Amino acid sequence: MKLAASFALSAGLLAACGSDTMTPTMATPDAPTMTQVTNVTTSPTADVTWSGTIRVQNSIMIPSGVTVTVAAGSTLQVAATATITIAGTLAIAGTKAQKVTIEGLATDDWAGLAIPTGGAFTMTYGEYTGGNIDVAQNGSFTVTDSELSRVSSGTDLLTSSGGNIDVEYSWLGQPVGQSDTTHCDMHFEGGSPTLTIMHDNISTAAYGVMFYSGVNASFTYNNWFSNGIQVDATGAVTGDFSNGWFDKSPPSGTGLTASDLASAMIADAGPR
Repeated sequence: MKLAASFALSAGLLAACGSDTMTPTMATPDAPTMTQVTNVTTSPTADVTWSGTIRVQNSIMIPSGVTVTVAAGSTLQVAATATITIAGTLAIAGTKAQKVTIEGLATDDWAGLAIPTGGAFTMTYGEYTGGNIDVAQNGSFTVTDSELSRVSSGTDLLTSSGGNIDVEYSWLGQPVGQSDTTHCDMHFEGGSPTLTIMHDNISTAAYGVMFYSGVNASFTYNNWFSNGIQVDATGAVTGDFSNGWFDKSPPSGTGLTASDLASAMIADAGPR
């Protein structure tokens, strides 16, 4: 589970903006509330709810028409070489009081989530680390009030070649000063993804986003900070980055809009 941490950006960082700092705070891990341990070695064949500590020991598939729900307060641990392929639905049903942790089983890294056409991943109040998330054409990825970070060195956190991506009131990355080996917080390339990335903190990666496909994308009301490059955009993309805050120059170029930018980090971003 991600360690609780908080930070205030340095005075020097915001001096150019002439505004007071605002201090985002990562969620505080919950004390374990369940002791049940479930070892998963085969793919589910019917709707099921997992609770307690769930240990996925090898690659599995959630088939089309099947929904797996992970109950509030649970911990989902995945073996290093395992992939969870979601052709049906994986629903992470955390609450503010009882978050769901998704992490590696024996190591920090694991193979990740694959969401093919027709598959759906939903997450509320989750703390996700360790595995790449890849969304194929017409796959669905919907996340709110969650934290995602720390995939293996040189790996991208969220990638899509045409999926339906909606990430709101969440945090992709780590606080300033925390370790994060992620290459891209987000990498969109190929297909025609539908992108709604709003009210998020996007931080501490080599690239905040590689925006190589997508039209009419919404990247509004986000805080962008401590990334090597905030936005790398190429090709015939269009996206709106307005009403956000950037700790360095905002994106510019054909197809990109960045108006009404905040002069200091905005409070209405990240998990609520």
